[in-house]
Amino acid sequence: MRGVAWIPSLLAAVALLGSLWALCPPAPGLGAALPCTQAQLIEGQLRCDDDLLSDLEDQCPAAPSRALGPGDAVGLGACVCAAYPGLRQLGLGCAASLVARMPSEQLAALEQVVNINLASPSELASLAGIGPKLAERIVAGRPYNQVDDLLAVKGIGAKRLAAIRPRVRVE
Repeated sequence: MRGVAWIPSLLAAVALLGSLWALCPPAPGLGAALPCTQAQLIEGQLRCDDDLLSDLEDQCPAAPSRALGPGDAVGLGACVCAAYPGLRQLGLGCAASLVARMPSEQLAALEQVVNINLASPSELASLAGIGPKLAERIVAGRPYNQVDDLLAVKGIGAKRLAAIRPRVRVE
């Protein structure tokens, strides 16, 4: 019976992880644009406008300070991973970074603003009429001093720029 002495410990660990997972709310449905001008996805909960967090520490006191902005996403279990860094070493689902950008589909569905000097090609492709090739051309033309500088990118004319203008910025 000595060979199975670790089984109760394993069951206790699984029960602990299961109870932590139960605390995580399900991700909101993102099928249609919501009445948010700015949004964040914080551990599965959508936050809009006045409810946005400015720093990761506001959500996770154990996490290092890190500014948060519109379109940022803090993953499920991020606070647990920040509080117990050993979980990352055990390979229990802790990402290298606690904060990322929302997936491009969510950015588009929530009509979130994209910084054209910092956005990934997939974020840029979330803009209306911008496909992967045009997104790569935008990245290649960086840096931009103003949104109108996008007119210098082959494939972006006044009409396309007018269509994406509400969702792009330069900072």
